[in-house]
Amino acid sequence: MKVPSQNAGSRTRLLVSTLRGRVGGSLFILFMIALPCIRFDLMKASFLSLVLTLVYSIMHLQLNPAYMRAALIEYWVASFAWCSILVTGCWFLFQKKRKKLIVEKLFFAISPAWTPNRSTLKKSTFGISVLSIFLGIAVLGPFLVPLDPINQGDLETTRLLAPMQTAMAWEDISMTLPTETAYSSVEKALRDANNFLLARKVKYTRSEQEKVEHKEQGTEFRVVFLFGTDALGRDVFSRVIYGTRISLGIGIIVATLSMILGMGIGFLSGIIGGMVDKFLMRLTDVFLSLPALVLVISLFSVLGGSIEVLIGALALSGWMGVARLVRGEVLKLREQEFILAAKLLAVSYIGIIRTHLLPNILPTILTASVFQLVNAIMGEAALSFLGLGIQPPTASWGNMIGESTIYLGSAWWIGIFPGIALSFFAISAQLVAEGIQECQK
Repeated sequence: MKVPSQNAGSRTRLLVSTLRGRVGGSLFILFMIALPCIRFDLMKASFLSLVLTLVYSIMHLQLNPAYMRAALIEYWVASFAWCSILVTGCWFLFQKKRKKLIVEKLFFAISPAWTPNRSTLKKSTFGISVLSIFLGIAVLGPFLVPLDPINQGDLETTRLLAPMQTAMAWEDISMTLPTETAYSSVEKALRDANNFLLARKVKYTRSEQEKVEHKEQGTEFRVVFLFGTDALGRDVFSRVIYGTRISLGIGIIVATLSMILGMGIGFLSGIIGGMVDKFLMRLTDVFLSLPALVLVISLFSVLGGSIEVLIGALALSGWMGVARLVRGEVLKLREQEFILAAKLLAVSYIGIIRTHLLPNILPTILTASVFQLVNAIMGEAALSFLGLGIQPPTASWGNMIGESTIYLGSAWWIGIFPGIALSFFAISAQLVAEGIQECQK
């Protein structure tokens, strides 16, 4: 059952506000759960770096390259995200209770004629919450990891440690920024904060002799390997967190590109018709006839292996289904009275798509977006597992699982935890997609 076009704007606003509340609540829960593990020293330095960089730029009306490092961006984004989560979470908690459940309002926004099912509500609530937590982990990762994901410990004592093992660590800070003597108070505080974020070096070992040798070299603390260590003594927990950032980031970019390309071709093909429709559909058939793995390998062999090529290859191999799906929905709608009336009033194709078609196929687009995200992440994981995707030492779920194959009998934890994360993400996305699909019936 299609929803009248005149109500599409209010339904879309209700959907957006509902998603914001659900995501905000889940991220606030993540904040409370992760509170004992948060690196508050990093959070403080990141917030100072962000604020003081803005103050310094305003004071001097210029950007000093020495204080504008690409490596600082992830800390600035994480700082902004923490503040947003706190504000959104507090706003969410102090809202008056609604008569409807949040997820029930979500599906009511998509289809007011849909009768809620308690089982679907529970599964969809779980799915949305888990996806929100994964998103929070990806954005807030720098404050959650105890160690650098590529930092190797003492190989003799820290390689292949089982989960929950401990080691002694020392954190040193070496100066990497200019060391001139004349600094203003703002510039000195900014330099110190950036040095703390960029120049931290952590060494860790379980050897008593190493403890004595490194005792005076920096701040001493004890580190717990929640998920154990791999063959190079790297913390698996830190690598899973950063793998979440890499896999989810690539998945979101690929899904966005695929949806934009597929929706554009689908809308044009369905609403214009004629020779344009035939040409675009034959082009889609050509891409559908090419095996995705062959297309990806061909692009890698011609352009070389890089993250940009990986994103482009996955996007080019995933838009065809979206184009056909959107075209089919547009063909159903374009003969409706309100579409014909818009054409008679000389409304442009862009106006018809934005005002009439896009809001009415919103459930289809949402479902396709979720599936595209899962397909992109699974594709990246498969390619990384085969050695064609993200290359070590950069961590992703796929290459971590691939690296664990030779240690399945002796160190099961290297691959089991990224595998669990990948499975949870795929299952949660499937639950959300099923809920959206049900409200279209």
